[in-house]
Amino acid sequence: MDPRDFSRGLFRDLCACGDDVVPVNLLADEIDGHETFQCLQAIRSAVEGALLMTSPNTTEQVVRDCAQAGIRRVWMYRAGEQEP
Repeated sequence: MDPRDFSRGLFRDLCACGDDVVPVNLLADEIDGHETFQCLQAIRSAVEGALLMTSPNTTEQVVRDCAQAGIRRVWMYRAGEQEP
């Protein structure tokens, strides 16, 4: 993962503001020193909300995963990516 990516910058900003941010990423074991989880259901603490920065072809499944994990607040962010 490129440390200059928008998602990495947003993650750092949220952490700097004191938000309790838990990264979920299939491709990384840690991000900026924070443990990364492979799926939402693997997170041990209660999750109040999720900010999705996923590709359009995976967003629907991730929303289903949020519902299954009991996450009721879901925000979807999409910018700069072209539809396939």
